[in-house]
Amino acid sequence: MDSILYTVTSVLNGCSNTDSVSVNVEPIPVIEAGVNQTICSGGIVTLTANNISGGVISWNNNVINSIAFTPLNTMTYTVTSVLNGCMNTDSVSVNVNPLPLINAGEDQSICSGDSVTLTAINTSGGIISWDNDVNDNVVFNPLTTIVYTVISVVNGCSNSDSVQVLINPIPIVDAGQNQVICSGDPVVLVANNISEGVISWDNDVNDNVVFYPVTTSDYIVTSVLNDCSISDTIEIQVNILPLVDAGSDQVVCVGDQVILVANNLNGGLISWDSGVNDSIMFVPLNTFIYTVTVSLNGCSATDDVLVTVNEFPSAEFTFSPVVPTVESTQVHFAPLFVNSNYQFQWNFGNGLYSTIENPTTEYPELPNVSYEIELIVIDANGCSDTITNVVEVADVLNYFVPNAFTPDADQINTTFQPVFTSGFDPQDYHLVIFNRWGEIIFESFNNNLGWDGTYINGTPVQDGVYVYLIEFGELLTDKRNKLYGHVTVIK
Repeated sequence: MDSILYTVTSVLNGCSNTDSVSVNVEPIPVIEAGVNQTICSGGIVTLTANNISGGVISWNNNVINSIAFTPLNTMTYTVTSVLNGCMNTDSVSVNVNPLPLINAGEDQSICSGDSVTLTAINTSGGIISWDNDVNDNVVFNPLTTIVYTVISVVNGCSNSDSVQVLINPIPIVDAGQNQVICSGDPVVLVANNISEGVISWDNDVNDNVVFYPVTTSDYIVTSVLNDCSISDTIEIQVNILPLVDAGSDQVVCVGDQVILVANNLNGGLISWDSGVNDSIMFVPLNTFIYTVTVSLNGCSATDDVLVTVNEFPSAEFTFSPVVPTVESTQVHFAPLFVNSNYQFQWNFGNGLYSTIENPTTEYPELPNVSYEIELIVIDANGCSDTITNVVEVADVLNYFVPNAFTPDADQINTTFQPVFTSGFDPQDYHLVIFNRWGEIIFESFNNNLGWDGTYINGTPVQDGVYVYLIEFGELLTDKRNKLYGHVTVIK
């Protein structure tokens, strides 16, 4: 410190006076604010003055020496040093550079395996770089969900922004095994929706809903989950139904043979029901619908044929009289069963024929002659029945029994026996002669052998009245007659 004495002199009226003062000159304190600084917005600064003189120092703008702070903008900071009433200042400039503007873009959601391009919005035109080996605006394929950071550097200041790329897994769906069906068969497609995504089928197919494919086609099911989709395909092979024609319906009669021949248009394997073999003759027992099945490529088709088995008409007939006689040879015939569609063919066995329903014919007046009558009845289906019967013209019963005879040597009326002219059965004849005591003295079973008026031992009987029993059958009615009477022996 320097000290200087200053003297002052006052002169008044020739008189003077002096006074002195000592002035001590203190040195200016030495202070250094430091070098100017450049920081980035948001950065911190610590201002530390070089207080060489050891004065009391203070910073403006609320800065505290050696305490870090964050400047908001570029500014000059002044430090003041006071020592012994003397003050000195120094200033330092803090230049605050703004952070570069950078935008990594919106977060992205992609599907596994998809590519992505990250393009930063570099407003400040800084030098940018991405982490994870990503290059700006260059396609790449991320493997997992990750946050990518881009850094922009301008004037030594850097700023960053991040974007998340979410990797959604591809959903899993299985359309199922390929199918082979026949035309007209129903199909239900049910996808195995493992990831439980939203599924849809093409070709207007709905999952688990019946539909009827017309032609062989591929059906694609798509599963969508978190905007990711995958498809699977199933083929439905539609085999056409084979064509078969069982033929025209048939109408036959009982016992007729039938051959069923299917028209196998596609060359499939054919089979008939009810034990029928194609092109093999058989006899149907009754009216029946026969079904033929043809199989080809796992598909089958059927067709039916109706075989109508008509019963035979009955040709049974009656005639009247049942036993015509030589006295009445006209016979009337009548079928037992009639129908407006029946045709009748009569053969009367006498050389005459008829086609009317109830005919009449005449037979010759010849006794014990038989005629074979044949009736053929044909119905509208061509089925026929034939019946034969026999008409025999019988003789009428005529006989005479004498009441006396003369068993002598004149050879006239020497035996007793009934005289039959017609109508009796010689195979059913019996003659017995009794004496007055009821003893049998003669018996014969031969109508040609009469009683000669002797006993069984050949001794002639006495004249008188004897009892006879005559038994015989009639040819016309099978009636058996029994006659009792008396015969007189006259010699």
